[in-house]
This record gives sequence, C-alpha cells and structure tokens, in this order.
Amino acid sequence: METSKGNKVLKATALLSWIGDMDLIIFYYALSTELQQQMILQLKEDQNKERFLDKARTINSKRDKSPIVTILNKYGGSIEELHLITNRLYGFLKSRQTFETFLKEKTSFSGSVFLYDCEKSIPRITDLSRVYTETQNVIEAIKCRCDELYCNLSSGVGVTTTLLIMLSSAYFEKYHLLQTYNSSITEDSLPEQFSSLVLKRSIKSNAEFKDVRIIGDSPAIKKVISEARRIAQFDYSVLILGPSGSGKSTIAKEIHNLGHRKNAKFEYVNCGSLTPSLLESKLYGHKKGAFTGADKDFDGVFKTADGGTVFLDEVADCSLEMQVSLLHTLAGSPESPTLRCFRPMGAQNDETSNVRIIAATNKNIKQLIREGKFREDLYYRLATTIIQMPPLISITEDIPRIAKDYMDKINIQNKAVAGFDAKSLAPDAIDALQHYNWTGNVRELQSVLLRAAIMTDGNIIYAQDLPFQYDTDAATISTPNEFSLKEILANIERKHISAAINATGGNKAKASRLLGMKKPQNLVSRMAILKMT
Repeated sequence: METSKGNKVLKATALLSWIGDMDLIIFYYALSTELQQQMILQLKEDQNKERFLDKARTINSKRDKSPIVTILNKYGGSIEELHLITNRLYGFLKSRQTFETFLKEKTSFSGSVFLYDCEKSIPRITDLSRVYTETQNVIEAIKCRCDELYCNLSSGVGVTTTLLIMLSSAYFEKYHLLQTYNSSITEDSLPEQFSSLVLKRSIKSNAEFKDVRIIGDSPAIKKVISEARRIAQFDYSVLILGPSGSGKSTIAKEIHNLGHRKNAKFEYVNCGSLTPSLLESKLYGHKKGAFTGADKDFDGVFKTADGGTVFLDEVADCSLEMQVSLLHTLAGSPESPTLRCFRPMGAQNDETSNVRIIAATNKNIKQLIREGKFREDLYYRLATTIIQMPPLISITEDIPRIAKDYMDKINIQNKAVAGFDAKSLAPDAIDALQHYNWTGNVRELQSVLLRAAIMTDGNIIYAQDLPFQYDTDAATISTPNEFSLKEILANIERKHISAAINATGGNKAKASRLLGMKKPQNLVSRMAILKMT
C-alpha cells in the first residue's frame, strides 16, 4: 500500500463482498464435526435456517467453490485488503478457526481482513434502507484507504448485488464487478441505467478533503457560513484568514461545493511545503527536459483545474519571485476575471485556463506587507473578498457538536478493526474539551479525539482518557483559583500515567518502564499518592 502524504491519495486495492450461503457452506465443510454442530446450533430460524441446511446437503464440498475463495485464488496476489459484510456473524467466526484463517489457508491472499458485523443494524436483508446505509458506510471506509475496488456480486441476494454495483461505481474511478461460477470468473460492465451515478463519483473523488461540513451554532460560525454561501455564487477571488488548524481548507472546499464550479476539479496546493522551483512546477507544469529529472511533460494545477478551483493554502509563504509570477497569472481580463495566463517551465508559449482562486494564510499578511515580505498588489488581487476564521477557543459552545461529529466519523472508519468499540464522550470529557486551550484549533481537537478513541477501552471516553499535550504549556488554567502549581503538575502526571497504562494494555510493569521508573512498585505507589485507581 502506498502511504498518504499531504494530499496524496492512498493507492491500494480492496475486495468487497458479502459472506453468502455458498461461502458459509464451504466453510462449514472445512470445520471439524464439533464446530459444524456449533454452527448449526447458532443458525437462527429467522435467517433461513432450513434453506441453508437444504442447500448444504446438495453441495459437493470437493467440487463446488466459495465465490470469495474463487476470486482470491485469482486476484489474491494483487488485492491488499479484504472487506467482508455479514448479518449472520456466528460465534464460531470469532473462535480459533476463524473465517479469515479459512480463507488464507485456501488461497494465496495474505493481506488484511476487515469483517463488518451488521446483524444488529440489518436484522432482515430485505430492509433496503438499512442495507443501503451499511453498505455505503463500508464503501466510504474503504474509500479512505484504497483507490481501486473489486466487488464480488456472487455472494449476495439481488438487493445487495444491486447496491454493490451502484455504490462501487459511484465512489470509485477504478472498480471491477465480478461474477463467479465455481472456478470461472467473469467481469461485468456498468449497466447503462447506472451511468448517471458516475457524476456522483466524480464529485466525491475530486475532493481533497473528505466529508466536508461546517459545524456550529455560534455567531462567529454562522457568520462564516453566511459569508461562504454568498461568496460561493460569485467567481471572484477569496482570501481566507485564520490561525493554523481553524478550518480554512474546509471552508475553501465548501465555497467550491456551493458554487457553479462544484462538478469540476478542486486542486489543493500547499505553497509553504514546496521549494520555489517545485511550487512553480506544481502550479504551471513543465515540459520534458525543463530541468534534471523532467523526463516527460507534466500538467500543473492551473491546467488540470480548468473550469474549477485552485486553492492556494499558506500563500503568504510564497517567495517574492513566485508572488510576481502569481500576480501576472491572476491578472485576468475585463471580459473574464477568472481567465489565467501562465507559462509551463521550459515552454515557449503561454497557456490559459479558467479557474477560480481561493487563497489562505495563518500569517498577519498586513504586517508582512509593511515588512516588504508580501506584495501589496498581490494581496488586493487575492482579497477581493475576505473570510476570517475564528480560533476554536473563541467558539467553545460549538465544541460538543464538532467533537460528536468527528467521533461519529472515527466510529464509522474503524468499525471493522478487531476489538474496536464505538466510542462516545462522557459529560466530563465534553467539559474538559471546552476548557482546554486549543492552540492547534480544530485540527488539534481531531487529533486528541482520534488518539483517545484508539487508546481507550470500552465505549465511553472520560476526561482522564483525553491525551492532551504532555507539557506544562498544555495545562489549562481557566480561573485564578486553579493557580495551584502542585495540583497542575499532579494533573499532568496523571495524564502521563493514564496514557502509559492505556498504551500497554493495563500492564503496570510495562507502563512503569515506559515512564522511566525502575520498578512497577514505584508506579503503584505514585498512583496511590495521586489517588488513581
């Protein structure tokens, strides 16, 4: 799997399938007599038990094949993740001889297996709404990890097969619809009736930011949302100001989605993360031979986003030379203010494209202008309209909603992880989040919640489980009564100890070593002094 860096999309291949009757029957014959009896006992009457048993009697376990096994035998070497859905997750699937073990023994597949138990959410396979919702959740979880999808259509009833076709084509540019018959596999094309769903897929895959939503009821957030909706209807440049992590990228994507360019490309460029030459190539492209390593032509974002939006994040970090180049590119014309003129590196002639510009910075751009570090004429070209993002500390009334929304996303994305329990925040955790000094704003809040979800056992995250920054600067002092240095240091120590214990699965011996203590007894003694259970 190719890891994700910055805005690069993960490149991996997944197979998605329901676990069908044939898969379970072939698995049944691979079990010992004792486990077969357990399996029969756990079959439920409301899940077509008799039909399953009748079908099992007609199967030749040496001749007939499991559809999932058949596909893995052919594609197992290139498939890196296997995502399986079932609403009949019997206890034996969690025992020593699991379905995962069975699949890996029968095939060449050696990747990761994700099992989605939908028995509670889909009690009946004919419940279209629930089947659709759960299947969509699974595909969205896969989309966060993979860019190519194989769909097994042979292990589901008609409704699940139809939904797999619809959703896979809606979310993935690269998808394969597979039908099996014993050892043979055929790949089907997208039915003509579903062709309109490609539009939904293109809108989804154009986004550099997943699940874009602006959340909050505070006056400051309502003002931002109102301004974004109004600005989105026009094509003029937008400059978004605000501290790091306050959601500038999110509001930029929201403006794009609300405007008439929403079906076209949204190209993200972090101007502060690239050298001047790499930034020039990223923006304008280059011709083969323009510099060492340029072995072929490359289109920059001004060309690839033609008809759409280019988002220049951290634009104040551009060099003065690049600022001059941008000023020329953004000049436009009286007839078309969004007509951009640029010249790829190594090219002889200029090229043009029609893109809207949204820029953002966390710097004090007026101060940079006074210091001669940012061109005033470029500022006014970018700042036709301005949106000011508030820091999180100024909208603490929105924190409960923001935290719940992100926790819901965490639960969906990790529902297939073995041992992961869906989490919710206890009242004391919400209170702690609202009284913390969020120097990293929403991005820091998301990081804290994600670490807490990973490291906390059970379904509830309490205040003591929140992994705030482990330094004295992270201590929050909301009132003069909390200026007790002894108590502040004790709270920091409690957080360190709780984090170490969670990280080691409750093993105090390992936690003591992680904390630099010579003996576990020292940790036990210290916890007693700090009144930690």
